[in-house]
Amino acid sequence: MREELASLNDEALVITQRGRAIAIVITAERWNRPQDDLDELRAQARLNGQRSPRDQFMAWIEEADRRAGRPPSWG
Repeated sequence: MREELASLNDEALVITQRGRAIAIVITAERWNRPQDDLDELRAQARLNGQRSPRDQFMAWIEEADRRAGRPPSWG
């Protein structure tokens, strides 16, 4: 649990009682992020349904590069 809390950085506040965590308060942005990611993935899935298999694969590679913070894998 400590690792998970550490990954939240400044986006969370741990409320304790007698030295034990009883609640975690997170920012609205952090709370909404999983739903935003899901909405984006659904939109991409709709677009991918209209693409050729090659284009779908290339889009998948581009997305992986983007999420990893890398430049595109090809020029």
